[in-house]
Amino acid sequence: MNQLTNFTPESFDLTKLSLKIPGRQFKVGPQLSDELDIIQTSVELSIFEHISMPYLTAKLVLVDDFGLLDFPGIEGTEKVVIEFGYPATYIKNIKKTFVIRSIGSAEKYNDYTNVFVFDLIEDIGFYDKVQKISKGYTGTGEQIIQTILQDKLNIELDTTNCKPSYQEAFRYVVPYICPLQACQEVLNRMTTRTGCPYFLYSSLYSDKLVLCDLESILENEPFNQSNPFVYSQAQTNTPLNNIAKMASALRHYKGTALEDTLELVESGAGGILHNYISLGNETVNNTRHYSIVNSVIKLLENSNIINRDELKRLVNEDFLVDPNGKSELTLGEMNSKIISVISTSNYPLEDIDSFNESSTYYQAVLPEFKTAILLYLTKNVYDLEMPGFLFLPVDNSNNTEKSVGNQISVRTYKKDETTSTNNTGRYVMLAKRHILDIPERTHNVALQCGRISNQTALKG
Repeated sequence: MNQLTNFTPESFDLTKLSLKIPGRQFKVGPQLSDELDIIQTSVELSIFEHISMPYLTAKLVLVDDFGLLDFPGIEGTEKVVIEFGYPATYIKNIKKTFVIRSIGSAEKYNDYTNVFVFDLIEDIGFYDKVQKISKGYTGTGEQIIQTILQDKLNIELDTTNCKPSYQEAFRYVVPYICPLQACQEVLNRMTTRTGCPYFLYSSLYSDKLVLCDLESILENEPFNQSNPFVYSQAQTNTPLNNIAKMASALRHYKGTALEDTLELVESGAGGILHNYISLGNETVNNTRHYSIVNSVIKLLENSNIINRDELKRLVNEDFLVDPNGKSELTLGEMNSKIISVISTSNYPLEDIDSFNESSTYYQAVLPEFKTAILLYLTKNVYDLEMPGFLFLPVDNSNNTEKSVGNQISVRTYKKDETTSTNNTGRYVMLAKRHILDIPERTHNVALQCGRISNQTALKG
């Protein structure tokens, strides 16, 4: 990678930021256009990615010198076109189109100027929400999602980082809901063989929607494996001519919502009683107790998805709950949650499962494993902030690995500058915010990350 001395890791190049207002004409040079350049009047743009959101959202702070709210004004169908990158030839530009969803706030600065905060939604999200569908689909979960996206939204699905789902093909009739909501219903039914969940999200680096599973996320190396993000006072003294090293310095690292074991167990990540009733040709009733931590962790370990030396116990299942000591049942042996699942047949299509039908009892309990894994992933959430340089797309590279739904490598140090083993390691990006300060031309990134461990974060 080239070393640049004229720019900082926060620098960015804003190629385009325009507002397209149907039915209104603006004088652009000698010509009239419905597209207005708003770079000079914009103050800040924040773009949000989330691992569970199939579209991006954004907030734009703008100083209105054009009288945008004068008749006919902003009506909520205006488009904001964004293109930005880095002042270097090997960095690719990011291009996205949003629709103004609402005006979050408005403040009058003087007699001629207003300051607005526009809430933006990616164009595919707007298109999705204005239509309801009712149609039957048959196939595996990923096949149905792909068909819905192509059929109703004309958008492709990226399954590069995705294993085939473990469930058999099934029949799903969409009950007059939005296409992306229908995809989410299908997604809720899908797991891998070990019970890991699937995610469908929009990436800043692609025009496709991305489908991935947690198994694949954990098996892939972090995109910054060779240059981990570092939380250390010494990192601030990195030579100014090394852009990549400067960009890896974390400005903020803090753990939030840590170690709430009671909430975890109440939500179904401890001991559960699972009652499965199948109403097929013959009624089958099967009830079993599961110690979820042991069941899930053994699956992940035996499948080499998580290395044994990386994993610590998530919940102390040997904890005796009864304060009087009369009951010797441990946390894992108690039924902190009881689940009853009723499955129906798909007659006359006996070779195809109905939407709520499972071919085997193991498939029926996998959704509970998925719930537990999601709870473990979000048991300890970490907030990180860093310069935006390493999150910009590079030529001839798989840039979607920089999206949410991928891992990053983090190294933290204690006050005596020795490595903190509890906090150094791999983190899964759950949410990301790109913060563009337009007048200052600075680009920073704020992350929310999770990890399947019981390691406690450093405060700071």
